[in-house]
Amino acid sequence: MRISQKTLVIFILFVTGALIFGCSHDSDILGPEPGAYRFSASPDILMENFEKAYTAMDLEEYGKLLHEDFIFSFQACDVEKLGLSEDHFTREDELITASHMFGRKPYVKASGQVVAPILEIRFLQFERLGKWITMDDPDKPGLLKGIFQVDIVMDRGKAGNLSIRGTCVFFVVGSERVGFQMIGWVDRTGGC
Repeated sequence: MRISQKTLVIFILFVTGALIFGCSHDSDILGPEPGAYRFSASPDILMENFEKAYTAMDLEEYGKLLHEDFIFSFQACDVEKLGLSEDHFTREDELITASHMFGRKPYVKASGQVVAPILEIRFLQFERLGKWITMDDPDKPGLLKGIFQVDIVMDRGKAGNLSIRGTCVFFVVGSERVGFQMIGWVDRTGGC
């Protein structure tokens, strides 16, 4: 069988073009790798990423989800029970606490008390109750509020589990550059 010179040239050009322009990595074809965090284009994707970062105990990704003005608000009884000087954590405070929680090793408080490590975090329930509510806040345009029913278990091995059960209120804001971020988390769980 004889191949014409014209057919051979076309074949070589086709193969060269396919190699240069047509090849890509499987991840480009199949989408993001499993377990990857999606861009928080909506409040619901943000909350999916929050659950994923928390259960993976992924401090870096968790930090990306928190707005620079983030505030975690405690219940009054927890402020007293935990011996806190404030009723809230700033973003910096929250990330310091999360670093201890996500570190998977014992933490020693300033008082010398050793806190058992959290080995695993599981979300048994994380369900938004109703729709996202637009808040009228001139300082934070586009502020949304979502109320969630949560049941989160923190496994500490032989030291026993910690559970967070009840209602939490989350506040989120969005921007084109970073997508939606969490700007507030109000704890309404427990027996206060």
